[in-house]
Amino acid sequence: MNMDSLSEELEKIKISNFSSSLIRNFIYLIENTYVPQFSHGEHHPCDEHDYEDFRKIIDTNLEQIKYNFYDVLKSIKDDCDKQLPILIHLIIIVGEQSEQSHWNTQKSVSLAHNILEEICNFLNIERISQFFTNNLNDNLKKVLITLRPKLLKNTWKNYPAAVLCYKWILHQTQAPKLLEYLSDVLPTALIIYDDYVPANRILGLKCIHKILEHSSMQHEFVRSGYVDVLYDALEKLTRHRETEYIIPLYSCLTTVLMNLEYGNTSNTYEWTKRDNIIGTLLDNMEFETNLELRHAYMTSLPQLLTNIGCAKWCERLTRLLSEYCGNHTDLRTLRATLQVAETILSMFHVRIPSHCLELYSAFLKLHYDLTETPIFDEEIIRSLERCIYLLYNITPAIGSKVIRDDRMRSIIKNNLHFSCFTDTKYCN
Repeated sequence: MNMDSLSEELEKIKISNFSSSLIRNFIYLIENTYVPQFSHGEHHPCDEHDYEDFRKIIDTNLEQIKYNFYDVLKSIKDDCDKQLPILIHLIIIVGEQSEQSHWNTQKSVSLAHNILEEICNFLNIERISQFFTNNLNDNLKKVLITLRPKLLKNTWKNYPAAVLCYKWILHQTQAPKLLEYLSDVLPTALIIYDDYVPANRILGLKCIHKILEHSSMQHEFVRSGYVDVLYDALEKLTRHRETEYIIPLYSCLTTVLMNLEYGNTSNTYEWTKRDNIIGTLLDNMEFETNLELRHAYMTSLPQLLTNIGCAKWCERLTRLLSEYCGNHTDLRTLRATLQVAETILSMFHVRIPSHCLELYSAFLKLHYDLTETPIFDEEIIRSLERCIYLLYNITPAIGSKVIRDDRMRSIIKNNLHFSCFTDTKYCN
């Protein structure tokens, strides 16, 4: 059922002998409540001035829809062919008004929520996700097809409200339902993502992430070819230095890599696409001075270190940890750095002894710095002490000599000293 056939269905209702003036007026009201096309979308994003006239009528229209909804739907209660087109259009209108935007007011959002409650009550469901998961009528497919003409590569920028509705639908659909509609939902997300406007790229990433929540590690998705498409699209953004991209980008990439590796029985130590991503991330992190970028990069790193094959990066990771521990002006980044250190120490026991002296130097110097300049952040202190203790357990012979050095006694807290001294094997 496409937009034209739905319009034809509405037209049938208008000209039917059964139809009253109430229904005809209601249908005209629906048509006039859709957010109008923004004709300059290819040149710049819309703003409030572009929808100044529409904002003057949207709340009144929504109030009239809410007021007349029950009477209209009740009059065609026994005719599903007439009900469904109206309900689908109303649901899309609700999606367009689901957030405060340039084309509406906060009251619009509240009214749209009220209309959604009316729809759910009429359908005798608790939430709209139940409407989308109705396989009998394939409701989600019909809604997506209705939206599609406004979400094509050459139209989506002219219909920002349709884009918002698309996002809203993804978030209203209960997992794993979107898995059944990958060919309907994923191309739109990729179109939005593949844009030069940062806000659109971020929105595209959020939509991709939501689709991945429904699809990840599912056989249909892994074998569909979409995983490779997503990897190619997302990998291109890893070289950009915009802070707002980093965390959602690497969250999506982590899931994509997991699906690419699903069922892979090849040598763990072979070079993989995961190594390509880790390598680029480490390139970005080295010598980065922007505090926001340093924090975003370090926060994103540990989720990529998932198997022993990543141990090939131990030398660079050690150098990076040492540099970030030595330049700890931002506590958020330091906290994330120590979390990465704990991950590395927990996973890569075999390679750590080769780099233990550099790590001891970094950790103990940091411990001293934090003692000299108290930061009153127990989480950071505890994480650092866990790192030192983990390192000591991996390299007890070397650790014993370092920890028991008289020069160390003055800079290491008694509780950490006690933890390490309980290992009597290397007392002498």
